[in-house]
Amino acid sequence: MSHKELKLNNAANHHFSTEDVHPRDRVSYMQDVACKTYVEVGCHVANHSDFFATIISSQLAMIGLSHVKTDPCIVSRTKSNIHGTMSDDILLSLQLEGHSKLEQDNRQALLGPGEFAFYDTERPYELHTERGTSQIVLKIPRASLEARLGSLYNLTAHTLSSSNPLSSIAFEFLKQLPGKVETLSPTPAQQLAERALDILTLAVTTEGKTQNIYQSGGRLKSLLRLKSVINNHANDPEFRPKHAAQYAGISVRYANQLLSEDGTTLEQYIYAQRLEMCRKRLADPHAHLNSITEIAHANGFNCAAHFSRKFKEAFGQSPNAYRAEQKQKYSVR
Repeated sequence: MSHKELKLNNAANHHFSTEDVHPRDRVSYMQDVACKTYVEVGCHVANHSDFFATIISSQLAMIGLSHVKTDPCIVSRTKSNIHGTMSDDILLSLQLEGHSKLEQDNRQALLGPGEFAFYDTERPYELHTERGTSQIVLKIPRASLEARLGSLYNLTAHTLSSSNPLSSIAFEFLKQLPGKVETLSPTPAQQLAERALDILTLAVTTEGKTQNIYQSGGRLKSLLRLKSVINNHANDPEFRPKHAAQYAGISVRYANQLLSEDGTTLEQYIYAQRLEMCRKRLADPHAHLNSITEIAHANGFNCAAHFSRKFKEAFGQSPNAYRAEQKQKYSVR
């Protein structure tokens, strides 16, 4: 198959290999596969003609799964890649064989067999692999992790080690998922995906990489339901804390208790979601025809002046200045 013919559909399993690709096309072929499986990236290798890689991908509910085997290469997501393809996913690499190095946010995670690390597709990163590298890569929606762990910034490019018993359990559980989920119907697939994230969350919190306290089953379900309600309704300017609690089937007081473990309140969280939606639209080059006022109104703000004040409080600059900075930052692709 030529890399120009590459297509992904909704089938349960996809197997891509450079074995039958002409040596001169192998790197561009695998780069195309990586872009369609994960996010827009660049692939760099020293020897194109001798390069070998395979990716076997599948889907477990909202979690993308893939088994990657590769020779030495550098996979990089740059500012220009981010500018061209916005993403709201977190990647997790589980090292099965060989060694790799992940760089993001001025940190390095060195991965050997049995170790794993997160990286955020919304910011630049580099993944360096050696010959014989074998990894399982999970593509996880940001909201699913943030609902469990709060802010994810401090999680990126940190090695999670199998020396931690719960990390070892999580690793062994997660690495078995690819190749065993194709025949699951939607309901058990969703349940298995949720349990996978719960186990991963437990491992991360015991590693001390996050300040959030792992929620009990009932509290976690309530928190996930509450955040889902807010994410789905925050762009409605009439949506208030009382509505969020009512739709989630809990009291305002209990909602605030749940969110207090993330260091926020119900009202603050609603505003934070609205502001984040606005920020992403202001940074999106495809939204350049929309005025700042239009973007504010489309994401839950009735008053442009009020929005500007809130935005500056949250991000340290006005919406105009932020949009201009993003335009200049990503003007070269």
